[in-house]
Amino acid sequence: MNKFHAAWAVTSRSLAGVVGGYAVLLALRFALRPLLDAGEAARSVVLLGFLIYPTCILASFGLRSAGRAWGVVACLCGGLAAVGLLAGGQP
Repeated sequence: MNKFHAAWAVTSRSLAGVVGGYAVLLALRFALRPLLDAGEAARSVVLLGFLIYPTCILASFGLRSAGRAWGVVACLCGGLAAVGLLAGGQP
């Protein structure tokens, strides 16, 4: 593995953890919005964010490849968005 490939892998995993963590929290807010009022949904996401955000960052470095990290983030966001749509949310 050359230096460029190693640096790109770390950068991609970092972006998957940081940006993906925010994306998962945004999707969770979207999923909770139809079920709770706006204030309750925001507070719930903030509290759950203390668990979800570090987990996304740690998981992005714990998975075998950066592509898998992005895949997990995409699946989580897609699943939460589907829950939000099924619960009656509007995009």
